[in-house]
Amino acid sequence: MIKYHIYAIGNMKRSAESEIFSKYSKRISNIQLFEYVSHLPEGNKKTKDESEKLLSMIKNNGKRILLDQFGKCFSSDEFSGILSNWKNTGFNKINFIIGGADGVDQKLKDNVDLIISFSKMTFPHMLARVILLEQIYRAEAIIAKHPYHRN
Repeated sequence: MIKYHIYAIGNMKRSAESEIFSKYSKRISNIQLFEYVSHLPEGNKKTKDESEKLLSMIKNNGKRILLDQFGKCFSSDEFSGILSNWKNTGFNKINFIIGGADGVDQKLKDNVDLIISFSKMTFPHMLARVILLEQIYRAEAIIAKHPYHRN
């Protein structure tokens, strides 16, 4: 069983997104969310601080996936294939990283296994969390050959 960890900037407060996030997180029993809120003003120093904190929060040797608008786009089937391949090669932890509004610094980008994007469009960070959870759930359904996913 793969354990999924999501490391994100910002706090998921009571909102429509948090309700949907909660709904999907109940469907995926092996998921944890770790959040960091920076109190620095916007700018390069804040981005560097957030990036360093996100990296330092990861305490396992699992695969690291950064969500970034300039990452590679995958279909749901391709995404599930990546997760399945990692699971089959002995990786039982996958760490997803979602940076702040200004992105992440290059050091963080250099310390991940894969950079993905859900679209060329920009999404609010809280909505990106919901999309990520739904795609993890969908990937698990594809791997299990569950009918949730339809081609």
